[in-house]
Amino acid sequence: MALLQPCTNDRIACGPAQWIGPITDSDDAAALRDWLELGEWENTPVPRKLGRHQLWTRSLSRSN
Repeated sequence: MALLQPCTNDRIACGPAQWIGPITDSDDAAALRDWLELGEWENTPVPRKLGRHQLWTRSLSRSN
């Protein structure tokens, strides 16, 4: 898993953190790197395979 939080140039947090993952192999790590290097991660969705954690959190919230 990775946790990404937007910040100012002074490294002051300026938005909510975003969970990314799971990152299970070097291909997932490369996909995360490529997505981050685009520099538009606030506007471009995370690659589909790196958003699987959302499936877990949705199913857990329904079971509580």
